[in-house]
Amino acid sequence: MTKTYLIVAALAAITSTHATAQDSSFQISGSIGSLTNQDGGAGIESYNGIESAATRATAELGFSAAYGFGTGLTGVASLNFGGIDDSVDDDDATLSTSDLTLRVLADRGAYTFGGFLGFGTHEDNGDSDEDMTYQYLGAEVAGDTSFGGYFVQVGYLDSADEYDEGTQDAPFVNVGGSYDITSDYSLTGSFGYAGGKKFGADGDDNRTLNASIGVERSVGNILVTAGYEFTQISFEDSDGDRFGDTFGEFTIGATYAFGGEANHGTLLPSFGNWVAFNANEIE
Repeated sequence: MTKTYLIVAALAAITSTHATAQDSSFQISGSIGSLTNQDGGAGIESYNGIESAATRATAELGFSAAYGFGTGLTGVASLNFGGIDDSVDDDDATLSTSDLTLRVLADRGAYTFGGFLGFGTHEDNGDSDEDMTYQYLGAEVAGDTSFGGYFVQVGYLDSADEYDEGTQDAPFVNVGGSYDITSDYSLTGSFGYAGGKKFGADGDDNRTLNASIGVERSVGNILVTAGYEFTQISFEDSDGDRFGDTFGEFTIGATYAFGGEANHGTLLPSFGNWVAFNANEIE
């Protein structure tokens, strides 16, 4: 909890410093959803983690502050919390994730580019008494097209936990875009891939596959969203057998924006889930 308080304090300091600036903008987002896991699935075998397929309720809450420096550069700080209900009586069930992301974006008219880095923690239902953390950094580019928009994100994801069960030393790529149906409605989609290791630097090769599809509607300063996200995390042992789990999540949510016009950047992957599900549900 101490780390969470420090993260909140850091974001509060950033927002209070620039709250009166004309080119500051802020966002508050929230969502609820339903998460299922298959306890293997899609051609992979279950491992030692959660012992059954299950459906659980999820909720997320996010805060973001962006400040435009007046030279085409924008700094962004965002804080996100995720929670999963504890209806599954299993020590390996993920309960929560939380992370802080810092970004710098450069506006070049038709496109923006920049970089990001972040740090987070995750908790399970009591299986591990050690700190479970993750960190990530990367570069991104995004732009507008005649039909909508696109983005590309590349970077590196790492984590630490007592038994090196989370996703580690993982290069990743995430690409996506949007298609404007009308001025108020858009279809969105993305695909992500991460490599890396499980069980330490000399452990097994790890693989994360992620895909999402959704719809967005703008209502004034509010963006209403609904979508589905597929995630499969697996590793291959020395015998060539693949173990892991397959997850699916339906969500509905909304983002309220206020203040100026400073850019907050495109949506990053669910890094917390990419790490926590590997360390907990798969183990």
